[in-house]
Amino acid sequence: MLVGATDEAGKLLAKAIELGEPFASSPMVHYYQAFVALQTGDQSAVTSALAQADACSPLHNYPLRLEEVNLFEALLQAQPDNALLHYAYGNLLYYIGQKDKGLAEWQRSTELKPDFAISWRNVGFAYGQLGEWEKSMAAYDRAIEINPNDALLFTESDKIYESANAALDARLKRLERHLKTVMKHDDAVMRLLSLYNVMGKYDKAIQIMDKRHFHLWEGGGQIHDIYVDSHLLKGLSLLAKKSYQKAIGEFDLANQYPANLEVAPSHRGGYEVKAYYLTGVAYEGLNEKAKAQEFFEKAASAKYPGGLSDLAYYRVKALEKLGKTEEAQSALQAMEKYLEQTRQRTLDSYAKFGEATQNIRQSQIDYYAGLIQLLKQDKQAAQASFAKALEAYPGNIWAKQMKAR
Repeated sequence: MLVGATDEAGKLLAKAIELGEPFASSPMVHYYQAFVALQTGDQSAVTSALAQADACSPLHNYPLRLEEVNLFEALLQAQPDNALLHYAYGNLLYYIGQKDKGLAEWQRSTELKPDFAISWRNVGFAYGQLGEWEKSMAAYDRAIEINPNDALLFTESDKIYESANAALDARLKRLERHLKTVMKHDDAVMRLLSLYNVMGKYDKAIQIMDKRHFHLWEGGGQIHDIYVDSHLLKGLSLLAKKSYQKAIGEFDLANQYPANLEVAPSHRGGYEVKAYYLTGVAYEGLNEKAKAQEFFEKAASAKYPGGLSDLAYYRVKALEKLGKTEEAQSALQAMEKYLEQTRQRTLDSYAKFGEATQNIRQSQIDYYAGLIQLLKQDKQAAQASFAKALEAYPGNIWAKQMKAR
């Protein structure tokens, strides 16, 4: 069409539709047909092609070519009140980096077709990217009101509610009200399980994980983190009740990799440091000093991934239990150095990329700082840091645990 071969383009499009799937059900093929008809001045053909496009599913309709900007501009002049055209044009504009214009097209789509859940979802997504949480939540809620059977909407919207620091109990009730839908997809289920853990309902989380088969996609593995948290949290509650043997059982489960989670042990290590240390504490409660020593040794020597986690804290605690003061002090100094480096990197990152997940990141920094303060015997400062961590992000499970101790 760009070279003026309008007739040839029309014939190719007609042949594609005649061949059937996937061409016949692609809105873009019909949009191109309408565009060809515009060039020839055949208004009835334009109307017919756009009607056929409207009859197709809007799912997976992602235009991506720069030259299609002219196509949509021309078609919208012909049918300015076509909600699906505005939606598809919004997809294109957002994809090519004209995000404000893309959002405006999606908003126009919702005005013209208020029951179109996908456009509402896109509006929610776009506002979420801008950090405008209230507008994002409102748009997602409208999408869910229209289509309460889409698990993806609950996965995405709960992330927005999380970033907005919405009340944890309200988030949990929101997912539980739509439990049948949430259970359709692993990602939505993991949002539910994480909330069960932070609300102290780890038995519910464990019950679901024991029965459900999760499917690991590339870059996944979060389900095992949730599984570990559930069993460690349950073990800690048993430890507090002096049910030491049962606590040991839970800490042992935390070190397992159930087949139904589809997550294998990493060569970098996992949460063994934490589980081994807590097991040692439980054996101390049973007055089995040799077993306690064995598990503190395991904790001190276990591999674990780096990063802003509490695993380094538990290694220092294990070294202290073993009387390895110099090694413990060296590890503590390494934690302090890492914290300072992380704070600087985080400030630089916010300056460059914005603050979409700043609350969660800042919460983890404050939690890590509190652990260092605990190791330095400054309990008052540690409590203040844990409080700051929870203020920044109420869903920080382990900051909540430490503050409660």
